[in-house]
Parts: sequence; C-alpha cells; structure tokens
Amino acid sequence: MKKSDGAVVGHLFSTSIPEATLSVLGPRFVAHFLYGLSRCERTGVWVAHDHEDRIGGFIAGTLSRRDSYRELLRRHGPALLLLGSPGVFSPGVWRWGLSVARVRLCGLLKHKYRDATPESAEPDAELLAVAVTEAWRGAGLARRLVEYMEGEFRRWGFRNAYKILTLNSNAPSNAFYRKLGARQIAQNRVRNRIVNTYAKTVGD
Repeated sequence: MKKSDGAVVGHLFSTSIPEATLSVLGPRFVAHFLYGLSRCERTGVWVAHDHEDRIGGFIAGTLSRRDSYRELLRRHGPALLLLGSPGVFSPGVWRWGLSVARVRLCGLLKHKYRDATPESAEPDAELLAVAVTEAWRGAGLARRLVEYMEGEFRRWGFRNAYKILTLNSNAPSNAFYRKLGARQIAQNRVRNRIVNTYAKTVGD
C-alpha cells in the first residue's frame, strides 16, 4: 500500500465494512491505520489498481494480529489517538474492546484447559479485511486478492491455516469464504452481534 492510496482505501473500507469499529473512527483514521499496518513485520495491505491506476480493491492480512497491532501502536499510537478522538473514547468503542477481550480470553482458556487440539485452536494468522469497489464486484477480484495474500504468506514461509472473522448476518460474506474452502471453527457474540470465525489453509 502506498501512502497516496490512503484516502481511497480508507473510504472504501468505511463504506464497504460500516459495521467495523474502525469505520466508526472515520476514513482518515482508517487510512492512517492501514498504512501504518502495511509497514509492520509479516503484515500487508495490498491494493489492486486497474490500467488507469484507479483502485479496484484491497486486502489486509497478517501472520499475527497481536504482534502487528503492538508494533503499530508503538510506531503510530499518538498519531492514531489524535486522529481517532473523540470516537476512540466513545462508549461503543470501549464496549467493543471489552467484548473482544472477553472472547479472546475465553478462547485461550478453552484451548489451554479443555480443547487443545490443533483443529479447534484459532490460528494467529488472519485475513483482516477485504473490500472491492462497486465497479469491480462480480469480476472475481476479491478471490484474486485472497490468492495474492496467500502468495505473500507463502513467501514469508507460512503454509498453515489463517482465520477470517465475519458477521453471521452477512450472508454474502459467509458464502464467499465457504466457496473459497474456509471452514467455520467458532461462533461468538461480540457487542450483541454474532461473529463467525473461519479457518482456511493457504493454497486450499
């Protein structure tokens, strides 16, 4: 991702994924967030351009959300805080953070004490977001973006499963990932919404 892509990608993210907490913080915040994320180790934000250099879509993925977010906050934390305020202090964002933390903790405890099989453990690697402009929808660009991300994962030496989170109510998104070969491994309630967790092996 180039810095000059930021405004278009930030707007595309916010309009295509309005339910995401990042979208609440505004397109400028999203643009800065994703650009910073693209500079983190073993993390990427890849943008598709057409022959006239217009953006058709993007995908973001990482081999470790925890490590990439930690690096992002270390490098860009103050700037992101300024861009995101006052939204970052809104009750909705804090409720989301607490809900996610509770789900993560329950998942860790379940994995450690009751169900520590490789099949049931959530992968660390993750497809963080993918969005395509209206002009490119139905042309197979989203699938090609996923394939490109998996190619980068392989280049980094990763060939295992990565996870994908999507709202249970988003039928097209769930159908898309199932069609790609992803399998549902968990379902959790986050901020009064049902979130499905899928796992997909690189190259499958």
